[in-house]
Amino acid sequence: MRAPAARRLLIGILGAPAARRLFKGENNMLVADVIMWFLIIVGICLAFPALWLLSRGLYPRQIENIANYLEKSLVKPFFIGVPIAAATFFTVAALGGKKSPFMDIAMFLILGAFLFYANIGVAGFATMIGRRLPSPVDAERPWKSTVRGGTALVLSFVFPFLGWFCILPFSLIIGAGALTNRLITGRKKTGALVLQPHESSAKVAKSDADEVVGAAG
Repeated sequence: MRAPAARRLLIGILGAPAARRLFKGENNMLVADVIMWFLIIVGICLAFPALWLLSRGLYPRQIENIANYLEKSLVKPFFIGVPIAAATFFTVAALGGKKSPFMDIAMFLILGAFLFYANIGVAGFATMIGRRLPSPVDAERPWKSTVRGGTALVLSFVFPFLGWFCILPFSLIIGAGALTNRLITGRKKTGALVLQPHESSAKVAKSDADEVVGAAG
């Protein structure tokens, strides 16, 4: 029987020997395992802030809007992000059980797309945290708030259990929900701006018609 998606993902991250020891309940970790986990943690601490800074550089206005939105509340974006994260989780789990390399590729593509999408929102979350840790340089270098907040946030991810199972997934869910909300509200505002000239021209045409009728009368 083919291994479940979660087990296969662990095998891919840890390697087959280390994963077998983990599944068998062996607690004796080799020096190589310790080094491997250390490098994984260092990689996470470097990769996430880099991705948030990349998002800040690519979408500066969106990140600022997301940070402003998250200043008001974290509850609403969390509940918006829950169905997105749940749909991604179940899709990845379903694809991971298929005996096809194409399904495996699709699984990692969907997971990667979700992580990138959610982390754009998390960049706004990190910016919001950085704003609450103010510095005099923020006026000249506003990206510094993303660095400060991102450093605090990513180090909290490493905290055992609380960081792994609460702060990290909650941040991703909030990020996905916040970005989704801003995209939807942004489209509504754009639609309102597009409709406004048509409405004003209609009013002008109506007033002109009224003037013509009045003059004729």
